[in-house]
Amino acid sequence: MRMTETGGNTFDRAYDGTAYWTLSLYVDAERLAGVYNKDLREDPGKTLRAAQLRHLPSFALRNAIDPLFNDIADRDFFGRPRDFLFAAGQGAANSGSAWTFDAAANAIRTETELVFEVPPDFSWVTEGVRFHCDLKRQLKRRVRLRRFWFAHSDGALSYHLSFEHRYGREAEPEAAPKRRDILRDPYGMQTFYFLSLLQKLAAPKEFVLGEEQLAALIDADGSETFLNPFLGHTTGIDPLDRIAVVHAGTKTGSTFWQFVRGQFVGDARLLLGEVFGLATPDDAALASLPRMTEVIEVPGLMLPRCRYLFHIDDERFFNRLLPVDPVSQEGLARKRVVREQCFVPFRDMIDEMTRPEQGPPAREAWLGAKRGQEPGLAWSKFDLTKTYEEWIRIGVFRDPDNVIDNEAQPYPNEPALKRGLHDGTALICYDAKDQPIDPPIPVHIPAYETGRADCLDYLFLSGFNQNIIDWLNQDTSEILDSIDPIYPTEDVQADERFFVRYANHRGMITYVAGSRSLEIGNDYLGTCPYAFLIHVLALHNEFLARDHEERSANKLVDIDARVHELRDGKADEALLDSSQQLETAINDLKLDSYRKYERHRYLNIFRYDTEAEVFEKLAELRGTDWRGEAMDKALQTLEEYARDLDRRQAKALEVEQRGRDERLGALIAAVGVISGVGTLFSLADFVQKHPRLGVPSAGAGAGGWAGWLLGNFGWLFGLFGLGILVLLAVLYRREILRALRQLFVRADHAGRNSLPDKDDGPA
Repeated sequence: MRMTETGGNTFDRAYDGTAYWTLSLYVDAERLAGVYNKDLREDPGKTLRAAQLRHLPSFALRNAIDPLFNDIADRDFFGRPRDFLFAAGQGAANSGSAWTFDAAANAIRTETELVFEVPPDFSWVTEGVRFHCDLKRQLKRRVRLRRFWFAHSDGALSYHLSFEHRYGREAEPEAAPKRRDILRDPYGMQTFYFLSLLQKLAAPKEFVLGEEQLAALIDADGSETFLNPFLGHTTGIDPLDRIAVVHAGTKTGSTFWQFVRGQFVGDARLLLGEVFGLATPDDAALASLPRMTEVIEVPGLMLPRCRYLFHIDDERFFNRLLPVDPVSQEGLARKRVVREQCFVPFRDMIDEMTRPEQGPPAREAWLGAKRGQEPGLAWSKFDLTKTYEEWIRIGVFRDPDNVIDNEAQPYPNEPALKRGLHDGTALICYDAKDQPIDPPIPVHIPAYETGRADCLDYLFLSGFNQNIIDWLNQDTSEILDSIDPIYPTEDVQADERFFVRYANHRGMITYVAGSRSLEIGNDYLGTCPYAFLIHVLALHNEFLARDHEERSANKLVDIDARVHELRDGKADEALLDSSQQLETAINDLKLDSYRKYERHRYLNIFRYDTEAEVFEKLAELRGTDWRGEAMDKALQTLEEYARDLDRRQAKALEVEQRGRDERLGALIAAVGVISGVGTLFSLADFVQKHPRLGVPSAGAGAGGWAGWLLGNFGWLFGLFGLGILVLLAVLYRREILRALRQLFVRADHAGRNSLPDKDDGPA
């Protein structure tokens, strides 16, 4: 029996024609620490591991899923795991008493039964045209929900809501329609648009805010604000405002993001309060845990940080994306299947509405318009089934290998026609009015199926892979680009036919025709554990890199300002201190980068080539690696520039010191010259008194002899000093001349600066 949150449960089967959609919200470690005043990064392994062991539902979830994680990835981090699964919606006790193993194992397989109510009409804007879609009646789609948490190595948390929708078996709550209607076809417009709208709930590009909401965005002071459906704001965007999520068996519902907010707040209170034992804040504080981010595709709109994962179990879709030859059963290139002739009718119908030959391009276009609504394009025009059936009936397609009386004959049966269309040998010899066509037109439609052409499938799949709701408005080249997967990328991989994966910058999509891991994982995670592990590790790395980018950018601004101070300042001791502070700031940023980013960034830990390759592709597509590399490169550039400035400052100080030494030498030389001149004057006086060397006269007394000794000593000392001055002047003539030249240049420069400016008039 099927389980609701209050009933029993059993193990699920993964049915063909089922979409598993996992929406993941991210709570970074700093945000969590800011609300709880406790940083789980202090010892996340010990703290989180102990909490998981104490909480039996989380321990049971670990026992069920971790073996699958460990099969494909090396999760051993210094001898212990670095991340942990936690059950959502389960407190520390079960109905007031301690958990038992059986009760915990049953609890983690609990599902919530929901109904998504989608309005029959909605609109979007693309390429300057507003498209209106009318599905004729409201959609009520049955959806099952599972929830759980994933705790990361740095203390960050990601919250996951996994929705399961069986469009191929029990698409809607009401009974199956009694008559055939393309809109109720499991592979018709209703299903295709419902799956497309699910993506738009998490990544609503191709939409704009309503006119009233847009006008209200500007405050009285002119500051720009944002609308956030997570906070209950009305946006004027149909999927966000008008899709209602209703608990099965009830009549009241809420918008999708209000529903997500309620689930998140309740589950966060149980996990952080009862399981982790942290003081629980109010609902508003809990709701503030996910960091809000602007949706750049929709100006003025904000949503919680989130990414999504689709895992679609559908053999039909799988075979479309990895086609095989219907005769040889060998793989076909997708370009052999997606042919221009398949999509010309759809392209012509859209162009007829949006780009009419007469008149200006349309500003609005209606798809599935009600009777009397013009312009409009009825859904029946997109159903080529009756057209092809009529062409088969009247023999429009002819077999050139079966000619009677020089006339190609109709194909004898459907398989023969399918083979002819697939091989490109079929001819159109007559039109719908049975008029001959000369020459016959060869037709090559490899995608043809019995009773219909499956071109509509390719239009939907190509748009869905790129999160495009305007998937009817595509040409062949766009379709081929959009169904080119990130895996498999080689013929050998495609021949294995395990799965086919696509990714855009908001999510990852996997198609399978059946999967053992999905059969196990859908009971606990609501998706395939292998695909989920790729998704959740890529999610963490991306937001970790974005936070590192923002944090580093702010610090790099300060470092850059210090670099400018060094570049523009004069060389002195204070500037040397500033240079040392700059070096400290750079080293602190490097250390912060290691502690908060490099240490907690997941490397490619996957053992299998398939998962490892997809993980690398996701990192490349979402810019995870280049964000960190860009910050590192910017830091290295500033560091090199700072070192260069240090070298320049040291050189400048060296030159300045050499200049001071030269000026001091010049001063000493000048003093020497002045002293020399004074000596010369003294010597001249001495010579005047002692006109010659020699012995004193015979009549000189004792005073005469003393004067004679003093006079001779004075002559010798004066001559020796004069010789020394001459010798120094010769040896240091260049330095003396340079110093004197500097003195004259500075004196001249000072004199010029003291002159009045011409515009100032006389001084």
